[in-house]
Amino acid sequence: MNRKRLTWRVMGGFASLAFLGACGGGSGDGGTGPGSGAILKSAGDNQTAGTGTAVAIPPAVLVRDNLGNPRPDVAVTFTTASGGGSLSKAIDTTDANGVASVGSWTLGSIPGSNRLTATASGSGISGNPQTFSANGSRRATSDRPDDVTGSQVQVFYALPSDGVDRGLDTNSVLVSTVGSFQTWLGGQTGGRTLRMDTYQGALDITFVRLGRSNATMVSYGAFVRDTIEKDLATAGFAAAAKIYAVYYDGGSTFACGGGSWPPTLPGRVGALYLQGTVSGAPPCNTNPFAGSPTSPPGYLEFAMIHELMHVQGFVSTAAPNFVLAGHVNTGPTDLMYAGPLPWQPTTLDLNQANYYNPNGLPAGILNLANSPFLTP
Repeated sequence: MNRKRLTWRVMGGFASLAFLGACGGGSGDGGTGPGSGAILKSAGDNQTAGTGTAVAIPPAVLVRDNLGNPRPDVAVTFTTASGGGSLSKAIDTTDANGVASVGSWTLGSIPGSNRLTATASGSGISGNPQTFSANGSRRATSDRPDDVTGSQVQVFYALPSDGVDRGLDTNSVLVSTVGSFQTWLGGQTGGRTLRMDTYQGALDITFVRLGRSNATMVSYGAFVRDTIEKDLATAGFAAAAKIYAVYYDGGSTFACGGGSWPPTLPGRVGALYLQGTVSGAPPCNTNPFAGSPTSPPGYLEFAMIHELMHVQGFVSTAAPNFVLAGHVNTGPTDLMYAGPLPWQPTTLDLNQANYYNPNGLPAGILNLANSPFLTP
C-alpha cells in the first residue's frame, strides 16, 4: 500500500478426520491386544523443497487401534532412508489424537529424490513403516530464460543477509500463494490473469539474499521497499518489461507490505515484509499463505496483488473515488480500498468506475483491462 500501513488479521481453517470403526466378534476389543492397530500417513508426503532446506510440512503419522480409535502414547521413530538430509526431533510420541510428527526434515544437498520412514513401536501394527517422499530442487539465483516475451511479473524470494531461509521458493509455498491470487483474479475478470514469468512452463521464482542485515533494513522505516528495489537493480534485476513481486522474509516496523506508485513514486517492486512487526497490529507472519493454488485467497494473497496494482500505477488520480495515494474509498471489500474500516477485500473495483471495467473507463482513468500485464 505504498507507504500506508496495512490492517492485518489472521485467517485460518479447520480440518477434521473421521474414522470408521471395525466390528469384531468375541471380546469387546475385537480380540486384539493393546499393541495392535495401524499406522498411516497424516501429513507431509510428496513435497518439494530446495536442496539443503526443510520441507514446508513436517511429515506426520496417525496411529490408531483395531477399532479405528486414535492411540496416544505410542513412540514413533523417523529415519532418513535416502537422499541424505537430516531430521530434528526424530522420535515423537503420539498425542491424544494419535498423531506424531518429525520436528523438521531438511533435504540433502543433491537434487532429486529424498525418502523418510516412520515406524511405530509395538507389535501387530500394520503399515509399518510408512515412507514419505520429497524432491530436492535446485533453486534459481538468476532470471532464467522466459517462456514468453513482453510484460510480465517476476517473483522473488528475498532474505536479509542474516535472515532464516525457509525455502519458500522451492517448497511450493510461493507457487500456491501466486496460484491462489491468480485464481481469484481470473474469477473477477472472466479468466484474465497476470502475465507471470515462467520457465519451462513453471512459475520462475528467483532467490536473492540481500547484502544488508535485517536490523539495517528495519532501520529504513518506510523505505524498506525502496532499498529492496535498489539492491535488486544492483544485482542486475531491472528488466524494462518486468515488474517484481518480492516476498521479503525480513522485518519492517512500518508495514507488512509496500509498492511503488508511478509516476508519483517510480519503481517496479511490490513487496511483502513477511516478518514485519507493526505497532498495534498482529505480527505479519501470523497471516497464513494459501494452502494450494486453488485455495481461497487470504490477506497475503490480496496484499500482494494490491501492491502489484500499485506498481502498475493504480489507482490513478482521475478516478472518481480516488483517495490516499493510489486507493479508493468505495468500501472495505474493494481490493484497493483505504480508509477507517478494516480492509476485507473480495472484489476488483466495486463499482467498475475507478480502475477496472472491461467495457472501458473515461479518458485519463487508468484501466486494468488495458494493462499489458494482464493476459488477453
